[in-house]
Amino acid sequence: MSQGQIERLNQTIGRGLTKMMWDEKNQLQNVNWKDNLPKFVFSYNITKHSAHNKTPREVMFGYKLLGIYQQFNYNDPIVLQEIEVDNSQIDLSTTIESHLEKVSTIHNEVNDQLGKSKKYMLKHSSVHHRTTLYEPGQLVAIAPDTDMNPATRKRKFQTTFNNTATVIGMTNNNKTIIVETSDGSTMRYPVKRVRLIKK
Repeated sequence: MSQGQIERLNQTIGRGLTKMMWDEKNQLQNVNWKDNLPKFVFSYNITKHSAHNKTPREVMFGYKLLGIYQQFNYNDPIVLQEIEVDNSQIDLSTTIESHLEKVSTIHNEVNDQLGKSKKYMLKHSSVHHRTTLYEPGQLVAIAPDTDMNPATRKRKFQTTFNNTATVIGMTNNNKTIIVETSDGSTMRYPVKRVRLIKK
């Protein structure tokens, strides 16, 4: 499980428990989350995932988690009946193999749906993705840092950009560029100090 998946699961657990601990009658937030944990686990296991439309319980074990939908009358007497089972008609290995095949089929369906969902999300996010100013491998010229330093301040006839480097990548905000200099070291510079060298 990747770091992003762990963070997403933590968000799901936090939001679910927060909703369950809210006391609508008194308009108060309870703090004893341990009392609501079994209810949250049950709710999580029977909730269908939006990507593959199956519950976590069904994906993990091959069958849906069933709940109790009726109240039992504890005053009614319990009648014990003897049930005879013909063991010769039960083939345990066949039953296990059949169930494993069912679980494998569910896993394949879920993986296919997750792949389609990831492609859709990637395509959707690419529409709003901010284009980078510089691509890896491009050659750029770098201006020295002469701000507020009289000793290294640019002279009148001195070139503005006197160093070259190869682009490795950029930060997410497009404000900082990562380059590899001629001596092989990796440096970071503000974008305002970099210009693309056109061939």
